[in-house]
Formats: sequence, structure tokens, C-alpha cells
Amino acid sequence: MSNVRRSAQADKAAGGEIRQWELVLTEIRRLQRLGVSVPDIAMQLRISAGLVNQVLLQSYKMTADTVAVFERQEAGVGQ
Repeated sequence: MSNVRRSAQADKAAGGEIRQWELVLTEIRRLQRLGVSVPDIAMQLRISAGLVNQVLLQSYKMTADTVAVFERQEAGVGQ
């Protein structure tokens, strides 16, 4: 894991609160600018690496409804 301090968003996730996607999205981009890897971002923010890739790559080939997937993960559906 990188030397980057755990973010406030990751700390909130540990508390079980449902977060707002816009705040998590901002944190993903901030961590990327700091050079944190996709797996480390996913681990720190407690989201799937697929969501992180969706945001960072913005690939036309990735057709997941990112917000819906995030909301399902936050709610614990399918876990």
C-alpha cells in the first residue's frame, strides 16, 4: 500500500455510512493525482477496482452504470 494517508472518505466508509458518489469520485481523482494505484484507491475507499477503472479510464467499452453499481455496493447488495 502506498504512503498516502487514508482519506476521510475511507474513514467514513469504515463507519458504514452510505457516501455520496460525487464525494467518492472527487477522492478517486485526488488519489490518482497523488500517484496511488487503482487497487490501492479501491482498497482505501472500500469500493471495487472496476468502479475506479470506470472513472479513471472513462472507456466507451465500459458500459456499467457507475452510480448504480456504487449505490448497490454502498447498500451491501450482493455482498
